[in-house]
Amino acid sequence: MKKILIICVFLILATSIITGCNNNTTAYSGSAIIQEGKSYKAKTLNEFKTHMEKNGFTIEDMFSRYNVRLANGVLMAKKGELEITFFDLLDSDIARSSFYYTRMNFRQASGFSNSIKHYNSINYERHSLESGGRYMLVARINNTLLYVNCESKLKNEAIDIFQELGY
Repeated sequence: MKKILIICVFLILATSIITGCNNNTTAYSGSAIIQEGKSYKAKTLNEFKTHMEKNGFTIEDMFSRYNVRLANGVLMAKKGELEITFFDLLDSDIARSSFYYTRMNFRQASGFSNSIKHYNSINYERHSLESGGRYMLVARINNTLLYVNCESKLKNEAIDIFQELGY
């Protein structure tokens, strides 16, 4: 169990270092509409890849960078300075642990936060935080995670993509 936690920590830290974003748009497009008791459908690696490519993103397979046996695959979508990472993990317990670890990292890294939002349902969790010109968002459905850590000016675009994907 300790080894799994260490690997999860490494996975999230590596993503935090690799995923960086910069400027583009400004206004906030609204919050997610989360229905209590609703079960959400996770995307597959292929569905994520197809959706992102249709929206002008290039896809990079990050799986080999992580030397981890806890994931089925890791894809990073890049468009301009916006990078969104999708993790297909082996099971929902690993995804849940990674989600909570990332949430904790967001809070520790932010210091003073302008805005924190957290939603959850049966198989869904979403946490966002805006602080110091950065916008961080992580969402989990079952065994998948969708993650972004970018400049606040890219927040609208990131939120729109998460919502289009159902995260």
